[in-house]
Amino acid sequence: MKLLDETIDMLRQYLDAGASGVLETVAEDDLLREVAGLLQSYELDEYRSLTILGCYVLIGLAMSKHLELVLNDNGALTRGILDGDYLLGLYYRMMAARREWRLMAHLAPFQKRMQSDLLQGRQQRAVMAELRDELQRYLDRQCA
Repeated sequence: MKLLDETIDMLRQYLDAGASGVLETVAEDDLLREVAGLLQSYELDEYRSLTILGCYVLIGLAMSKHLELVLNDNGALTRGILDGDYLLGLYYRMMAARREWRLMAHLAPFQKRMQSDLLQGRQQRAVMAELRDELQRYLDRQCA
């Protein structure tokens, strides 16, 4: 899928050297492909489509890193926290660089709720499906 490949290429530009391996398995996610299809159903320019899909990817990757934490291994725990925080920081840096202020503001309450849901044991896939729905609500309002 062209949009997905271009999004991964765009995200590589924001990643620090040596961190691009985090994107290796991204294209295999069926929910990500759904979001890419959703974006193509709206009249968005390519720049915005790349940004919004990149936002979805980074939030999902950060969530995955935080969920991989192993509490009895301090080294892995520290690395998992740092990796997840790095990806969230990258999300904010990319959104600011691409001037997606409204989307960032729209997703802020969702991110807080997402963290709470994960702490309460909700599955990552369910949270990512909710993020897809949240993006669709945003696009419905912005593209109407």
